[in-house]
Amino acid sequence: MEKSSAKNSYDLVPYPSGAFRQTHPDHLAALATLYGMNPAPAPTCRVLELGCASGGNLIPMAVSLPTATFVGLDYSRREIDEGLDRIATLGLANLTLRHMDILEVSDIRTELGSFDYILVHGVFSWVPEPVRLRILEICRDGLSNQGVAYISYNAYPGWHIRQFVRGLTRFHVRNIEEPKERARQARSVLAFAEHAVPAIDALYKAELKGQLDRVAQLTDEVLLHDELGDCNQPYYFHEFMELAGQYGLQFLTEADPSYMRMERYSPQVQQALSGAGDLVVTGQYLDFLGCRPFRQTLLCHKQVSLQRSPQPNSTAQFSIQGTCSPVSKKVDLSTGVVERFQSANHVIIGLDEPLSKAALLYLHRVAPQPVPFESLLLAAWKLLDRAGEPSDSDREGLGELLLAVHGGGMVELHLHPPSFAATPSQRPRASALVRHQIQHEPFIVNLLHQNVHIEDPLARCMLSFLDGQTDRAVLLLAVEAELAQGRLVIPSDGPPLTERIEANLHKMARMALLERE
Repeated sequence: MEKSSAKNSYDLVPYPSGAFRQTHPDHLAALATLYGMNPAPAPTCRVLELGCASGGNLIPMAVSLPTATFVGLDYSRREIDEGLDRIATLGLANLTLRHMDILEVSDIRTELGSFDYILVHGVFSWVPEPVRLRILEICRDGLSNQGVAYISYNAYPGWHIRQFVRGLTRFHVRNIEEPKERARQARSVLAFAEHAVPAIDALYKAELKGQLDRVAQLTDEVLLHDELGDCNQPYYFHEFMELAGQYGLQFLTEADPSYMRMERYSPQVQQALSGAGDLVVTGQYLDFLGCRPFRQTLLCHKQVSLQRSPQPNSTAQFSIQGTCSPVSKKVDLSTGVVERFQSANHVIIGLDEPLSKAALLYLHRVAPQPVPFESLLLAAWKLLDRAGEPSDSDREGLGELLLAVHGGGMVELHLHPPSFAATPSQRPRASALVRHQIQHEPFIVNLLHQNVHIEDPLARCMLSFLDGQTDRAVLLLAVEAELAQGRLVIPSDGPPLTERIEANLHKMARMALLERE
């Protein structure tokens, strides 16, 4: 990624390059549309990523949106070269990666053109101030009239807590140059500190334990660059927005809108927050209450008129993907019976209205397939076994539900929903990208632009053969050949190989890994 303060550090230790679902143009377009903008449609948009590393985020976008245009810039020659090799292997003509310092971009429109979406993930807090200001200039000058910029950054107050970890580890490794040893010693000193603090200092000891657990989840590459790098500048949300405002940019929303919701707090707290001021002021109070350490903020031009309170009928233009599940094994759709649904980030909502329960239940059953609004309404109606047709009030009620649960991370909205097979065909096909990644990289990117780890050796083996030409019989022969030659080792007990293969194919479909014919 882009770190101008350390010219060769990313050539020496490349940064992990993967997909970030929240940066996908379809996701950004859906949020912008929800709040009254008229953004460029994902299939024909122009996207710029600053700090693109080896293209792990842009390459899957370019594969799934072949008529869109993508440009990536990064300061690491090594990472750009790796990305260019992948682009050549996949034969992508709609993606350009360039080795360039952000400060070298003098006139964005003349040099690269204008862009509908500008992505800056994991860069802003980790570069010197001149680069941060140039990023905002590029967003101001390079965004189209209805364009959206995504910028992530470390945030206070949460990073106040993490600063002592950064201070301790950087002090401890100040005289160590070798990257692996720097990472090892950083982890070691944190473990030492957690055990060295006496039990009487219980709060501090518990916080050290929490930070040690957090750092344990980081790879050495992330630890070296994000935690131990020379630059790491967090911002209070209001400070970031004041800075963005100086460049003619305004707050649109967060890439994950659930962070702006107040329902987790008591009615008294919600009332106090609702009268606190505008969205930036309210958001800053929410950051204080939640001790938030990281933000993914969406910006647009100041002159853009926004609809801050979306209306229920606005959801009719979207396809909806369910990302929550019922708590009960058997959902009672009767009137007045409360059923609870839980999102992946543990938000729980209780519903007693039959159509609302039926809609979320149906989305759960077909997940991760997105469903057009009208199709969802009719499917929920059918689950209730009701006569006649849904009324306008039913449509409005479903729209109100979707607005409510979208903010809680229980559904995703799509304007241009990804296309993938709900069930495996006779000749299943994984994308050329997935077939390449499964042989060369630790994770693959599915058709929902999510990083997916496949640990099952049989599934990994199968994916490399799913080219759309291989039927079940040929796939079985290919797997048997891999077993015979010792390149694949799986447990000998359990179901027959044919059943294991079929079960894996259906699992791949549920993971959005199989292309639709």
